Amino acid sequence: MQLKRYQERVISEVKLFLEALASEQATGSQYASLAAWDKAKKLFYLPGDYRPRKNDLGKDLATFCIKVPTGGGKTLLATQILGLVYQTILKNRNGTGLVLWVVPSDQIYKDTLKALRDRRHPYRESLEFSLSRRIEVWEKHEIFRLMPGQLHSNLNILLLKLASTNRETREQLKFFRDSGGNIVQHFPPENDPEKHKALKAQFPNLDMLGEDDGKEEGLVKTSLGNLVRLCEPAVVLDEGHKATSELARSTIEGFNASVVVELSATPPTEANVLVRVTGKELLDEQMIKLPINIANSNQPSWKHCLTQAR
Repeated sequence: MQLKRYQERVISEVKLFLEALASEQATGSQYASLAAWDKAKKLFYLPGDYRPRKNDLGKDLATFCIKVPTGGGKTLLATQILGLVYQTILKNRNGTGLVLWVVPSDQIYKDTLKALRDRRHPYRESLEFSLSRRIEVWEKHEIFRLMPGQLHSNLNILLLKLASTNRETREQLKFFRDSGGNIVQHFPPENDPEKHKALKAQFPNLDMLGEDDGKEEGLVKTSLGNLVRLCEPAVVLDEGHKATSELARSTIEGFNASVVVELSATPPTEANVLVRVTGKELLDEQMIKLPINIANSNQPSWKHCLTQAR
């Protein structure tokens, strides 16, 4: 697929940042994202300061936003950027593992699921080309079938609505509940408490059986929430401006995310906006299809003017 000029610019600038980030991470820097941001400032126009974040393991969490107007192809950009992430800072995963793709609404969820599951869709083709790896797309109710072999041989994209990961309702708590299915195969056997203890030491924020009742049993819950934490996933946050609450952010950080890629037409002031796409760039590439007609109504009242507006 031939990218638009502004899309090529976005990919080029994100790549520069991710390459700088990979270089900083290789040194073991605790502030790799901040240092990479400062390096990127010397390579392309990047106003504003970086706001560091950490995940629940206390690790530096690279978080950046792509500001692109509505209709600018943000999902296509997300697939391209995800490919870059796996070519740079997550190169050691060899294109496998788990990605959380978080969306804010039912309609966006349906559209994204349909596109990513269609092997002939440009979004799916773009991602497979970037990774050179088989891709599996999962919904929350299906992911319990995920086998360890699939996790280590494919890139598995778990599509979620933001509310599905919060702990505020009984339905949403299912995400963190001990469960059966193939999920149990990702955890140590129940009769090996030492391995459970070692896993808890490696990932201190894992939920444990019995802790809700104040009677921790020393066994890690075989829950979807815990599996996600073990994977330290990359996160694609669609319409990141709708996930600005502290609960939303702490939930994502609590999944031990390794990187958060936000896409938004109207990012909040605290967002780390790495690349900005302007409306003029979309217009120059004929991405704005609807004509805008302006006429003088010659009406004496603004109410009459609104009535005539189409």
